Amino acid sequence: MMNVNEPFNQPNNREELKRCPKIDFRQWKEHKKKSEQIYRAELSTKVPNAEVLAYFPNLMELEVKYLKFVPKEIFQFPKLKILTFYDCKIDEIYPEIGFLHDLEVLKFDICEIFLENKKRVYSFWDKILGKVNYPIYEPEPSLLNVCNLLNIRELSFRLRPIPEFPEDIIKLENLESLSFIQTDLIALPQNLSVLSRLKSIEISANSEANYAQISEVLSNCRFLEELKLNGIRNDKSPLDIDFIKKLARLKGFSARNTFVKNFEVLSSFGQLEKIDLSRPDVYAYKKGITIPPDFANLVHLRELNLAGNQNPQILAKISSKITQWQQLERLDLSNCQLKNLPEELGELTNLQYLNLAENDLTDLPHTFDYLSNLRTLNLKNCKIHPKYINRLREMLPKLQIHID
Repeated sequence: MMNVNEPFNQPNNREELKRCPKIDFRQWKEHKKKSEQIYRAELSTKVPNAEVLAYFPNLMELEVKYLKFVPKEIFQFPKLKILTFYDCKIDEIYPEIGFLHDLEVLKFDICEIFLENKKRVYSFWDKILGKVNYPIYEPEPSLLNVCNLLNIRELSFRLRPIPEFPEDIIKLENLESLSFIQTDLIALPQNLSVLSRLKSIEISANSEANYAQISEVLSNCRFLEELKLNGIRNDKSPLDIDFIKKLARLKGFSARNTFVKNFEVLSSFGQLEKIDLSRPDVYAYKKGITIPPDFANLVHLRELNLAGNQNPQILAKISSKITQWQQLERLDLSNCQLKNLPEELGELTNLQYLNLAENDLTDLPHTFDYLSNLRTLNLKNCKIHPKYINRLREMLPKLQIHID
């Protein structure tokens, strides 16, 4: 356990920063004597005055929680690299945030911002001529201040409402990761593809989103390596992901709790390493999916999550080909109404994690004895006979089996 009283050298990167202890500002007096050696802190409920905050000039990570009002003094730490707001009410994002020249990570988690203009705004002629088929909001002016964080690498918004983000995002040339989760997002900046370092994007659980516009913008982000489109509910039709054919560098794709129309296009990405199609939308829940034969060609696949797809034949078409997934490390088939498993699963010798919980299984293939790298096997709420479990424990002593 990390000891706050032990001296710590100033961390040189985020990995070293994680190893530093985190203090609570409610006990700031206990750390006053060694305040210059404090690099991580948590601030909740009440903000100390500016004089107290000034005792900690080397702070590099700050987590702000449960504030009903966020004062400007929060932005007075010049060496801050990571700033997180959790469950806060935010009047505006102050211009002072631009003073955080070293900031690399900015996260708003379960927060709310009070917009100056919440009305939907249309150009008169665009509306008359039918050029606008989705509501447009005037962007929140204070979001422009975020675009002054020129060293920012990761932006994560779980902050509502943010219907649109300013086009000035192109100033963030170092941005690598961008997330809009439950933000009431409607549209993405049209020029997002200019950010050549942007490798990861998540657009999840935005009920008013215009996914036609969003898909068009994303299709031009040719440098993307990871895309998450989770929690998309569409009463009219499933999500069309044909646009991802243009994302030649894609290595990870997630559509958790989303009904995907044509996930077969994923099989054309030979470089894919992670796929998450778990917990499909209620309209596809009972239908589930069956993996198309071409999925066996994803020879670099390391993680596959199909949990909650109610199709007992989910692996049927490729059971004889899954041996090509020799790099697979994690496989989740929980709650898929499986009654039996293909023997070929036992040939995935790099498998480390296997989740088979909530299925109608009564036995396990004898080939499981050869899964020498398997460390976690989840069999909760299955009907596996104890003899199969005992045999596995004898053959794989390092394996942890979860039953209850």
